[in-house]
Amino acid sequence: QVHEAVPCYSECNQYSWVVEHWSPCRIHNELRPLRCGGGTQSRKIRCVNTASSEGGAVNSSLCNPDEMPPETQPCSLLCPSECVMSEWGTWSKCPQSCDPHTMQRRTRHLLRPSLSSRACAEDSQVRPCLLNENCFQFQYNLTEWSTCQLSENATCGQGVRTRLLSCVRSDGKPVSMDQCEQHNLAKPQRMSIHCLVECVVNCQLSEWTAWTECSQTCGHGGRMSRTRFIMLPSQGEGRPCPPELTQQKACPVTPCYSWVLSTWSACKLEGGDCGEGVQIRSLSCVVHNGSVASSAVRVDDAQCKEVPWQDGTLQQLCSVPCPGGKCYHYTWKASLWNNNERTVWCQRSDGMNVTGGCSPQARPAAIRQCSPACRKPFSYCTQGGVCGCEKGYTEIMRSNGFLDYCMKVPGSEDRKAHVKNLAGKNRPVNSKIHDIFKGWSIQPLDPGGTLPLSFSQHAFDEPSFAKPQLPNKVPPYSIKKPKPHQSTPAQQKPLTFAYDGDLDM
Repeated sequence: QVHEAVPCYSECNQYSWVVEHWSPCRIHNELRPLRCGGGTQSRKIRCVNTASSEGGAVNSSLCNPDEMPPETQPCSLLCPSECVMSEWGTWSKCPQSCDPHTMQRRTRHLLRPSLSSRACAEDSQVRPCLLNENCFQFQYNLTEWSTCQLSENATCGQGVRTRLLSCVRSDGKPVSMDQCEQHNLAKPQRMSIHCLVECVVNCQLSEWTAWTECSQTCGHGGRMSRTRFIMLPSQGEGRPCPPELTQQKACPVTPCYSWVLSTWSACKLEGGDCGEGVQIRSLSCVVHNGSVASSAVRVDDAQCKEVPWQDGTLQQLCSVPCPGGKCYHYTWKASLWNNNERTVWCQRSDGMNVTGGCSPQARPAAIRQCSPACRKPFSYCTQGGVCGCEKGYTEIMRSNGFLDYCMKVPGSEDRKAHVKNLAGKNRPVNSKIHDIFKGWSIQPLDPGGTLPLSFSQHAFDEPSFAKPQLPNKVPPYSIKKPKPHQSTPAQQKPLTFAYDGDLDM
């Protein structure tokens, strides 16, 4: 026997109140000659069946008594000397949130002014938007799905399940669906679904799940399983549920490939019988069946996956004690520089040169390079580790002590004079280096004559420069002072001059 609950449609929201027009205002004191003032008016109310096409009146108990409109209301007839105001307009709408800080307003206007001195009544009113008083929120109310509804006289088979939709006010009162529709609330889409009532209820099972991953990644003994679940137990003479809901099977056998480390080798020394050395071990790829007692066979390394160890796993430092148990300390030694190269070796405290023992991090450099690199034309890295200029060029230095550029010495093609600019407090920059030599020139002397070198004293005002030292006799060239009418630069550039002592210049 099948029991079902069917939602009612015929008696839901089909009865409502209907009102007629208000009667004329009946004055309370009919003895007044002008027949004006306060009174009462009434109207007829009846309950009707809205589902009926005729809309006939029914018993008032079928309608909701809470929704019954009033049958009477006070009224008044204005006397000739009084103000005449229009009826109140509708209240302005409150927001859906019913914010009490938002005010609701209604207005009316003057139709006839007062003939007396009495003021007319107010023409506007305001009140706050209070939830469930003069402001309401609305939402759809959806029932649960009904049981499967079958066709008439049917006891099993195809049917329909339905659910009902209604509109509910925030105070819990059911209202017309129009209230929810006016606020553009989203309606649920599906209000009915197909269903089936089996005449004989068989056990209903879910589909098998997918096979799980193998319990082992390779080798023998791996297992995989799948399961299913009871969706609906059997009823009556229906097919019962099976006792086994899980299945297992063996995994396909696949070979296992693994990396294997060999044992550490003996400590290998370079050039000695004791001291610091290196131990190594190898890494090889083998294949086996995954069992403890299986034998492994070496295969090509490409069969194994990426090596899981770092390089340090295959090599480590070791030491061989020296006979007699002496303790030594080790120091790096280095030869003198030769063309920016030198020999570096490790020496034991007993004077023996050894391999190992010294810290690799503290090893001195064997090749010297200038920093920054010498990239200026005609420059090279000197033995002192700084940039200098080739023969025939003089170094023009920056204020930070680094080489700015190499300037060719006048007449250096066939003479060996070498002029250098040394560091000073105010060094020239590229844009103004020509000012240094603008007022000076190298001039030949008369045959057989000698001339002492004279300078303008302000050229050597800087204390960090020394005046040039010249031999007793100078070659037939000298540095000539500028003529008096030539302008002297605002800031003199400190210079020194070096002479290599070759009188064949």
